[in-house]
Amino acid sequence: MKSWIAWLASGALLVACAAPLEGCAGTPDEPLNLPPGSTGSGSNLPAKQFYIQKVHPAFDLTCTWCHAAAEAGQEPPGGAPQWLSLDPEQAYANIEAYEGLIAHPSNSLIILQGEHMGPALVPKQEQLVREWLLLEVKERALPDPENPSTGSGSAPAVTAEEALGQFAGCMTIENYQLTEMYLVAHQQTVGYGVCRGCHNTGWAGTFLDDDQNLTFEMNKQRPYLLKLVTAEVQDGAFVDLVQSNRFKMKGSEVCSYLEDADPANDIYCHPKFILNPDVSAAVDNFFQATYDAWKSGACSPQDGEGAGGAGGGTP
Repeated sequence: MKSWIAWLASGALLVACAAPLEGCAGTPDEPLNLPPGSTGSGSNLPAKQFYIQKVHPAFDLTCTWCHAAAEAGQEPPGGAPQWLSLDPEQAYANIEAYEGLIAHPSNSLIILQGEHMGPALVPKQEQLVREWLLLEVKERALPDPENPSTGSGSAPAVTAEEALGQFAGCMTIENYQLTEMYLVAHQQTVGYGVCRGCHNTGWAGTFLDDDQNLTFEMNKQRPYLLKLVTAEVQDGAFVDLVQSNRFKMKGSEVCSYLEDADPANDIYCHPKFILNPDVSAAVDNFFQATYDAWKSGACSPQDGEGAGGAGGGTP
């Protein structure tokens, strides 16, 4: 098997991928030059045309080459979900079919994802995506927390963005230590040391350090929080929080499209590891303890996030 470091050095793929809703981006020092006119102007266009003319070219610069890999006959790296296409019409159809993308920006997984193995949307991209999604909300009469009387049905009690903030407010250092969630930072990989060796700077949207208090506080923030929990969104509305299982899945995700069909030649998107059973149980227990507290509605939200209170976790 070609070594992970040699693979990175080869330049075959400069940034690896992960799922859910995680993909690749251009080289870190490559300027993001959006197409002419892609400045957010043009909200008088129908939503689909706004996507095709303005959003799709911006996605092409950072997102398409992982999230449309299957179209080129390649295995999606790291299982990256295939919600894009080289063809803008097909990309739009794919996005429509992928639950949780077309929604108010406070509920859309495109906006909430943030940094992962690729960077977060840069401000110009995010501006375009937000404007496009607001057009979709209006045309489709989707739940709109800013104008709850305009959407179809009753407005949700909480948005996905607010719920994630509430969940973070329910995380306690006592549960973090009691469940031994801190052991994730010390998980060994095959041949490349412990996880905190790479992630103590927050690389790739993951923050793990040998300082338990620091790691705990950092993991209350997005995007690091999303390695533990993500939002379930249906028909544009927040439904529930679910365990994202990123710590469990990451060490076995294959980028085998870089090699032949022989599994022996598979290249992994991350140094290989199988989460120690004790560490896996720690992740499960910490998530469940926090989720139960959130569901009870008895926790305080993060600063600047949605309000908690009784029943705050119930949409």
